[in-house]
Amino acid sequence: MPVHAGADAAPTRPGQGGSAWFTLTNSVPGNGSAVLARAGLAHHFERSFSVAPAGTFKPVPQTCRGVMDAPGAPADASCLAA
Repeated sequence: MPVHAGADAAPTRPGQGGSAWFTLTNSVPGNGSAVLARAGLAHHFERSFSVAPAGTFKPVPQTCRGVMDAPGAPADASCLAA
């Protein structure tokens, strides 16, 4: 599926306003970041996560919590785009 024309302008740059941006995908590890890179959007995100380590799919709260508890992802200053 092609990227929407305004997608690159939508997210703010990581670090602006104290927020770090992450993604969480139901895909296998590495696939989410590869898709963002092909779309030219990877530079907006600090890190991409997969649900694989949790063993459950989104939107199970424990799956999302696992991302927020990951090193370098302070829950009080993060925005998770799932």
